[in-house]
Amino acid sequence: LDPGNTGAQTLQGLGACPTMTASISHTFAEGVVGVEQEYIANVSGGEAPYSYSWDINGDDVSDGSNSSIIVTHAQPYLGDVVVNITDANGCPVAASINAHIAAPNHTLLETGNKAQVCGNGDNKIDPGERWKVPVTIASNGFSLDAENVYAAFKKSAPDTGFEVVDNDIYGNQIGACDRQFIDISSSGTSLTFVPVTSNYSANDEGVASVNLSQSFNLYGNIISSLYLSSNGYISTDSSESGFDFSNDCPIPALPSNISEGVSTRARLMPLHDDLVVGNLYHQHFNICPRQSELGSDLPCDVFMYDNVELWENNTSPFAFEAILYPTVNQWVYQYEGTGFNPETSTVGQQSDSASDGLSYSCNSNNINNQQAVCTYHKNNLPGSNNDLTFYNLETPVLSLGDLAVGESKTVDVEFSVNQNTECGSPLGIKLDAVVHKNGFAEINESILSTTVGNNGSCSVVNSCSPTSANTVEPTSGHWINYNRAGNGFDMYKIERSTHDEMIYIHYTGKDDGYPVWYITGGDNLMTNNQATSNILHVNYVGGFDSGQQIVQTVGQSTTSYIDENNAVMTRVLNGKYSAELIRMYGFGGTPTTQHTGHWFNPSDSGWGLSIGTQGISEVILSYLYDNNGQPYWMIGAGENEPIEDIDLLYVRSFCPHCPKIETEFSEQGSIRINYDVAPTPPNKPTGTIESMLINIDNSVNPSQWNRANAPIRMITPPVDQ
Repeated sequence: LDPGNTGAQTLQGLGACPTMTASISHTFAEGVVGVEQEYIANVSGGEAPYSYSWDINGDDVSDGSNSSIIVTHAQPYLGDVVVNITDANGCPVAASINAHIAAPNHTLLETGNKAQVCGNGDNKIDPGERWKVPVTIASNGFSLDAENVYAAFKKSAPDTGFEVVDNDIYGNQIGACDRQFIDISSSGTSLTFVPVTSNYSANDEGVASVNLSQSFNLYGNIISSLYLSSNGYISTDSSESGFDFSNDCPIPALPSNISEGVSTRARLMPLHDDLVVGNLYHQHFNICPRQSELGSDLPCDVFMYDNVELWENNTSPFAFEAILYPTVNQWVYQYEGTGFNPETSTVGQQSDSASDGLSYSCNSNNINNQQAVCTYHKNNLPGSNNDLTFYNLETPVLSLGDLAVGESKTVDVEFSVNQNTECGSPLGIKLDAVVHKNGFAEINESILSTTVGNNGSCSVVNSCSPTSANTVEPTSGHWINYNRAGNGFDMYKIERSTHDEMIYIHYTGKDDGYPVWYITGGDNLMTNNQATSNILHVNYVGGFDSGQQIVQTVGQSTTSYIDENNAVMTRVLNGKYSAELIRMYGFGGTPTTQHTGHWFNPSDSGWGLSIGTQGISEVILSYLYDNNGQPYWMIGAGENEPIEDIDLLYVRSFCPHCPKIETEFSEQGSIRINYDVAPTPPNKPTGTIESMLINIDNSVNPSQWNRANAPIRMITPPVDQ
């Protein structure tokens, strides 16, 4: 029926799509950060109405569904803006246009010699002294002028030689590290592969098992046994056959050959390829010959694949090994010889059902016999165990004013060392980012890396008063970046008996713009007007009312306060870096009745309200969960008295590292709160949610939320009238 061998699946007039054409027009004042770029889709042919899907930054995620989209970038962008269009009959057409968005180009030009501010007059840093480092920041030529520029600094742990290549959602990291191959071919226990089928030798398609003397944590699961495939991957499933001879690229990905007993459980991939293994050895060391980057004298398990050949090429046998440090959940992959082929193999790891993973090398020439590959658990990242509280970064954020093209400015970064500091302690400071009115530049370069004292010799100074005190009292409540409205924070400083903390809820969007919120947790130390916070993602498997709570650390932020109403925030969230100027959100005057704070129901905890009161106006944000237990948020505004129903709006905005797009609001519910009479301090304010009804019927956050006569109380410190 196809004599012309055209391969056509339809006949004209019987379901074929008509000819359609599409283009994009671009309207803008300037192609620079901070300036709106409007893209309009034009389509002819086909049948209206048309459906639209925009990709504005090349991440293959839909950013909008209207016939036009308005975009504001915070970073330079050179790439395509794409729109995919479908007509009423499902016929597709696509168009693209090249976008070039310029930005100020700020760099660390020079770091001068450190100078003593207060101390004993010698040239070494002693406990109790105060110092400064001059830093010059430049706006390079062929750049743009920038307004309201700030340099953000932060403490840094000693360099471990680890170079991050990939981060996963869970918070693990993988990257390059120092190599020290441990040959256990003469000392290790030989392991025997069990064949999966009689059609292949066990050393070709087989699996060997090992019971560990010390278990480790992999994606939240405690693993005490491993199952090593002859094809260079290590499974956590006792039913693993080892038959997955076909590596996957990219990962994470469900494995091939599941029908042959290949497991979908979590796996490690020191060198996943189609291999034939001569010998496999295992040896446990109470003190590992290769010291871990996370501590000395740690035990380890070494798994060495020896006399390995590629199935299709047996001319050059080689060896590789995987080292486990169970105490800190670290893995190291190392290679010996030259016969392995990086361009046909995968190196990394992935979780159960391939829902998350780390990729170091994937059919690419990224591994060699000169460097090792290290994976780190989110709770044991390089530098995470270093105590940096012994020294104080007294000027974490410094103003550069306006910075013109070709101009440079020098600022002094001041720090001090506490009197009780141990001599020889490593001390570091880095320039984290340069942030300006319309965007930011990630710098991440060291300005100081040294140790306290001189070759173990120190002279304590007691006359300089080093301090970690916070001299800024940040305003409590809602904070936003006015140039990126659609994202925001509910922020509060908490005074503990031994230290200060900054806690916040981040109301933002996912990569596709649909709402998500994050909350700080763990160590949230605030010193010298700078707060470091772990960022947590919370969801409930099976739904909020009866499901299991899952809390994951997905990033870390550093907030440096300029004054009580302005700050610079930098963050790594889900592996993506971003930075911005944020300020207190002002929408009214002195409140008639003050309700500003973080509120929750003690008997129904896990969700809550962020309430801000100014003048007679009140803004309410609610962080809650949809029917599937996934986090989303709503926002509403009204008068704080008398009691009234306040409409709640569902928000689609943009993610922290994404370009800003126009925020979409849709009314999907309402809330009515009755506040009790203000209590006498230190008692916390209380009230009642008389009604809270939400009905969302979209496929992303389906939610029917009903709360009535629910008691609530403020958990944060009350804000003065």
